[in-house]
Amino acid sequence: MMIERECALHLLPDQQTWMTTLLNTLPALVVILDVQGRIVGFNQACEKVSGYTFAEVKEQFLWQDLLLPEEQERAQAVFKQLLTQHRPNQHQHYWRTKTGDLRLIAWSNSVINQEQDGLFVIGTGIDITEQQQSARALQQQIEHEQLLSAIAARIRQSLDLRTILNTTVAEVRQLLKTDRVLIFRLENNWNGIVLVESVDTTQWPSILGTKIHDPCFPDIYGGELEQIHTSAIDNIYTANLTPCHLELLIQFQIQANLVVPIILENRVWGLLMAHHCCGPRHWKSLEIKLLSRLATQLAIAIQQSELYCQLQAELTEREQVEVVLQEAKHHLEQRVADRTAALREANQQLRSELHARQQTEAALQRSQQRISGILEIAEDAIISVDASQTISLFNQAAEKMFGYTRQEILGQSLDILLPTELAGYHQDQIQAFSKADTPARQMGEQRRPITARRRDGTYFMAEASISKLQMGNELVFTAILRDITERLEAQASLAKLTRQNELILNSMGEGLCGLDQQHHITFVNPAAAEMLGYSIPDLIGQSVEILLGPDPQPLNLAPNSPYPFVDSLIVGTTHRFITDEFQRRDGTMFPVEYVSTPIRENATITGAVITFKDISDRQVVERMKDEFISVVSHELRTPLTSIHGSLRMLTSGLLSAHPDKSQRLLKIAVDSTDRLVRLINDILDVERIESGQVSMTKYPYNLADLMTQATNTMQGMASQMQVKLAMMPLSVLTDVDGDRIVQTLTNLLSNAIKFSHPGGTVDLKAQLIPQQPPSCTLPSTVTATASLSPADTPLVCIQVRDQGRGIPPEKIDTIFERFQQADSSDARNHEGTGLGLAICQSIVHQHGGQIWVESQLGKGSTFSFTLPIKQDNTPNKGKTDT
Repeated sequence: MMIERECALHLLPDQQTWMTTLLNTLPALVVILDVQGRIVGFNQACEKVSGYTFAEVKEQFLWQDLLLPEEQERAQAVFKQLLTQHRPNQHQHYWRTKTGDLRLIAWSNSVINQEQDGLFVIGTGIDITEQQQSARALQQQIEHEQLLSAIAARIRQSLDLRTILNTTVAEVRQLLKTDRVLIFRLENNWNGIVLVESVDTTQWPSILGTKIHDPCFPDIYGGELEQIHTSAIDNIYTANLTPCHLELLIQFQIQANLVVPIILENRVWGLLMAHHCCGPRHWKSLEIKLLSRLATQLAIAIQQSELYCQLQAELTEREQVEVVLQEAKHHLEQRVADRTAALREANQQLRSELHARQQTEAALQRSQQRISGILEIAEDAIISVDASQTISLFNQAAEKMFGYTRQEILGQSLDILLPTELAGYHQDQIQAFSKADTPARQMGEQRRPITARRRDGTYFMAEASISKLQMGNELVFTAILRDITERLEAQASLAKLTRQNELILNSMGEGLCGLDQQHHITFVNPAAAEMLGYSIPDLIGQSVEILLGPDPQPLNLAPNSPYPFVDSLIVGTTHRFITDEFQRRDGTMFPVEYVSTPIRENATITGAVITFKDISDRQVVERMKDEFISVVSHELRTPLTSIHGSLRMLTSGLLSAHPDKSQRLLKIAVDSTDRLVRLINDILDVERIESGQVSMTKYPYNLADLMTQATNTMQGMASQMQVKLAMMPLSVLTDVDGDRIVQTLTNLLSNAIKFSHPGGTVDLKAQLIPQQPPSCTLPSTVTATASLSPADTPLVCIQVRDQGRGIPPEKIDTIFERFQQADSSDARNHEGTGLGLAICQSIVHQHGGQIWVESQLGKGSTFSFTLPIKQDNTPNKGKTDT
């Protein structure tokens, strides 16, 4: 063992330097392990990611410091599988760096064999930690944008402030997955009340309506407007809070706190708060930004509601004034003559009412200024046009979005903001909307985004809502636009990532089946559905019992469950089960090998993945291999036993006085040796032909010459067996390997001679056939071939017919398999190997032909095979004379 390790660690200096330079130039992580799993190679990319130098990890096991304890067993199983099967594999696991950080690495592993140094395992990895973090951050950003859009839409659609606030806190708590979200309304002297709240009352007490006075509030939020800030506390016990502030948070069981002020007219109107009560929590920048943007939207909603209430009060006051005026006028008409004093009083009252109206108009003007301020701080572009589509309103967000100043755009046609080719289309849309009954079309009403044009000529996609208002004789259209370019790019990136993951699952050849904690199937890839005979929708939601056979064991959630995947769901271990059976949709069972792997989300086991494959073909191959080894062992043992017995008798010296017996034993040994050599040669021929190691060198040959050569070769054996050979050659050119075709003919003739009775006849015939076999039936005479020519048919059929005892019907289908003969006594009576017909079949198939047999018991057998004909009849180059 020490010598092997020295060989593995001490390469030639030049080779070691070259290999080290090559590995260090690769951007991927490369680790080389010996057969015990010790690190013998560690490139610079690995050092950079892990924080360890090669000297620090050299000769250490890979899973000793770099892997998490819960992943070490799985990594060792992958390592052992790689060494056992010598097939590349892929997997993912976390590396624990020297600083304690976790990096997710995707590995591709393979085995390399150095003749002098032995086996090594080389793993190539890619750090995919940032990809996963980016995907999660992108998803959170999309959810935040959707929430902001929904809340902004509700603000524009409704003036019910309490409904808006209640919906906001509920949706924020659900999105942030925190314990409590509330809005605290500040009053005078820094007193306040919890105005709205969203909390899980089954776990934490509700504080809705609670009045709170915190002397710390002036210190935190009592400064100038520019000093007001957002407060994000991850852990109240480590945040260095003042005692009064800490006591207040402990009173409401708060351990992490996020507070964003709601600013209205240069004052703190209230606070938007998120409480985490079950433990400390780190507030992410995206979450803080979300609450800040929500606070801005809530300020708009609050100001909008207050303006609405103020306008309602002013309108009520105006109506009261009108009533008073009407009463005063009525009294003036009836009592003008005799009530001069009353007239003076009415005039005075009119002056008062006039003053009140002036105050009302001033208030309305102030309200308009407030609305203008709201429009200016809005993040969406707001544009108003008249009936001729001339721009009359263009807020600051629109200036930022389109690149025009307000002075440049007011009075211009709306076409300046639209692509030239779409200007007419938008004009038609506005005209159609002016005649519609609906006063507004909101964002998200299944309407496609519009394309707008900036000052620099670039285009961008925007989400739009439009409303119309009749002001006297003038119809005014107001559009609110939101640039959704970043959102569309994020959605495209997310869709691309989702599609890539889907393609990876769908392209796998092994079956994948996901389970939840209730043993229900959550996802299935196409390979698994095809193996089980179901469609994917039919399997989703079903219990895994549908795969486990007609009488599955109870799926109790206990460690002693008979199914390995239950352990994956309970304790999170990975199991590989080599021999089991799954049930198809039609009720049939098939053998599988599967691996159950737990699915973790934030250290919680949420399900398991079963990866399985059908091993029916593997079992058939193994059974055939066992049968083949058994037969070959038996066939080799028989001649070896004869050779061994004969040689022992000769070496014993007991037959030295009997030379005739010694000669007979030598002949037995020689015959057995010949048989053993023929058997081994036949086995090698079959394997080499079927594996493609023997290439068929094809030339144009005259079939008649090949038939004559085979007949001449077997004539001696026929004479010895007192069998007559009758040949009817056919002169036609074929593209074949002449030696292999002669070998096929001599094998068939040899079998026919051996199984013929003395005085019998073996016929060798050939015939052009106009169709594919096995409908080849040769007539009794060759004159019938005169009606066909090589141009009429692509095939020639050759037959070897004997008059022997025939083949039993149950042997017809297996006669061409290895070590198969018509009778179990044939090998002993005729010294056959049982491989001749298997060799013939392989040679014929290599030439694109077919071979078959027809037989009747007691009357003989006919072996037939086909060969392709050379269509152009071009003379061969010296190959017709064999």
